[in-house]
Amino acid sequence: ADGEFALLLHYKARSTLEDRLNSLYFRLVRFDRFMNQGYKMSISFNVYEIDRSVNQSVQRMIEKAMVVKNSSTISSEHLNCNFYGDMLHDNYVKKAEIEGKMESALVSSEFHIFYQPKYNIVKDTIDGSEILVRWYDSSINAYRQPGDFLPIFEENGFISKLDRFVF
Repeated sequence: ADGEFALLLHYKARSTLEDRLNSLYFRLVRFDRFMNQGYKMSISFNVYEIDRSVNQSVQRMIEKAMVVKNSSTISSEHLNCNFYGDMLHDNYVKKAEIEGKMESALVSSEFHIFYQPKYNIVKDTIDGSEILVRWYDSSINAYRQPGDFLPIFEENGFISKLDRFVF
């Protein structure tokens, strides 16, 4: 069965908190009843570090901690530790990088068009194609994942320029 619990801990340094969570993890997985019954346990600590200058409810803090549920900062086979502040910082830096490059990427022809055939199984023919746009980022010498840049382009309106380029 799955379960989610909220735990409030006071700490002075993040490394101390990480050590405490790691210790808690090892105590839980070594609990006799789990080991003797053949249970396997995966634990995820989703951490929201409280800013005392911001007045917010415990529920809101828990919601923020759950935002990072699937983006591990520290990870091992069965333990994940996710920090809300780290994820926000990483996302901000990534978004700023993409937004800083998008205009020059368009001018430099880094966006490439690919035609994906649409095959009609009944007629055994190709009925057309779907047009896909991919970004070959010359600064990293690789294609960026569409899920990394398209949502940002949709949010900031650059998607309209990219659509015009595709047309």
